[in-house]
Amino acid sequence: MKVAAIYARVSSKRQEQEGTIESQVASLLAYAEANGYAVPPEHRYLDEGVSGAALIRPALERLRDAVYIRAFEVLLVLDIDRLARDLGLQVLLLDEFQRGGVEVRFLNTPSRGDTPTDELLFTITGAFAQYERQKIVARMRRGWLHKVRQGERVPQPAPYGYRYVPVHEGQPSRWEVVEREAEVVRQIYRWYTEEVGIPFYQIAQRLNAAQTPAPQGGRWGHSSVRRILRNRSYTGEGLYNRRAKDPGSIGAPKLIGRGRTRHPRLRPRPQEDWIAFTVPAIIAPEQWEAAQAIMTQNQQLARRNSKRTYLLSGLMVCDVCKRTMHGVTYQERSYYRCAHGGKRRAEGVPRHSMVVPCQEAEAAVWNALRQLLQQPERIVEAWERYKATEDQGEITRLRKRMTQLKAQRERLLDAYQEGLISRQELAKRQNPLLRALEKTEVRLREVQSIQATEISLEAFTQQIQQALAATDFDLQRSVIRLLIERIIVKDDALVIEHLVPTSDISKLRPQRQAAQPCMHLTVLRTGCTRRK
Repeated sequence: MKVAAIYARVSSKRQEQEGTIESQVASLLAYAEANGYAVPPEHRYLDEGVSGAALIRPALERLRDAVYIRAFEVLLVLDIDRLARDLGLQVLLLDEFQRGGVEVRFLNTPSRGDTPTDELLFTITGAFAQYERQKIVARMRRGWLHKVRQGERVPQPAPYGYRYVPVHEGQPSRWEVVEREAEVVRQIYRWYTEEVGIPFYQIAQRLNAAQTPAPQGGRWGHSSVRRILRNRSYTGEGLYNRRAKDPGSIGAPKLIGRGRTRHPRLRPRPQEDWIAFTVPAIIAPEQWEAAQAIMTQNQQLARRNSKRTYLLSGLMVCDVCKRTMHGVTYQERSYYRCAHGGKRRAEGVPRHSMVVPCQEAEAAVWNALRQLLQQPERIVEAWERYKATEDQGEITRLRKRMTQLKAQRERLLDAYQEGLISRQELAKRQNPLLRALEKTEVRLREVQSIQATEISLEAFTQQIQQALAATDFDLQRSVIRLLIERIIVKDDALVIEHLVPTSDISKLRPQRQAAQPCMHLTVLRTGCTRRK
């Protein structure tokens, strides 16, 4: 009597719960008994809730190991798509089993034969299995995206701070706030935006010291803190369908560490494909924006980006290619140089070489800041010009946009009251309007708050004058990061885009730094060359 093995698989938890894998096993055992095969318990390989598109499966791995040591002679499988959905994987596995001396028998589909006709029939059957899987995936994805657009579904699983509530009695799925976790999220944002520059690992240490449960259990780590600070959903508006799997990345070298990737990487989708959905808010949008601005600046100015520290690191921008200049040291002399003026320059950018001695640039910028704060009337004039020009045009545009959105909503309500559209159609067309109207109102309030802001020069000067007289490198760098947005390097000048020190729109108040306007300060200089 030949020793045989059986392999069965279901791809979803629902199929697992419905017991469809038991029906596969029963059919395979009945076939083995009718044909005189012995199936020992250790040769029953079952993958429950595992996709057929993946090659790495627990039971399949054990099956392949058993084939390698020739532990059995025959493998029984119900259908070829139970073994694998992808035609390439099917051929790979069957070739491996054939080399191991194992005969594979499918109960409901033709087995692979030796004649050209048998090979053709087998290939066609495998191709149809792959086609059917892709069609099912495309159909389910299309339906899911439609329901998310209409507000009938929200993505799952819900992030930390929320609980996913599935569809029940006609009610759409939703996220509910878990208040205990939501308070932890608020605390993380308060620490990060109020204590500017606090590392992620220090936040994790505080949470662990307070014995706060981590999202996945165990202890908090810096990656968990970073994910929470990056998640826009906490503002009440999430974005779905932002990334897609890239199958071509499988087998490519890992970006971090050794070896090659076994799963597809995620690549960004075009912005027009993104889908916005609404959930209960945990933090204010302004606080999330402030956190993103702090993270961006910290990445630009991180010391790990350079073996040596430079006072203006991450702030110097080449006027020709608009790329950030980097600090370099050669023969004990330090420079800021543009590395994108030669072979690495973008298409359409002329060849150039922008180099600035560090000592010259740092002294010029530091002196310019001191002189600026000694002439507060220049800041007042710049602020008044900004309010009179920049914001007024945006306020007019936002008010016009709100009027248009309100008029569209009124027309929809009139059509519903007259019976021209159904209640479902009203909700479908009204939800995007309400979201757009809310976003426009929030932005209008932000701009109007800037218009109403008055400069507190005396308070700001008292806080900063002592720091400007300091010679400590770390303190000087902190002041520069506080006041300067970026420095544009020209042939004969440094154009400093400095931040206006107002009463509540300043890096002294990081929760509002995202809305902070920049003013320009030009410093003439020498010692720079640019070759074209």
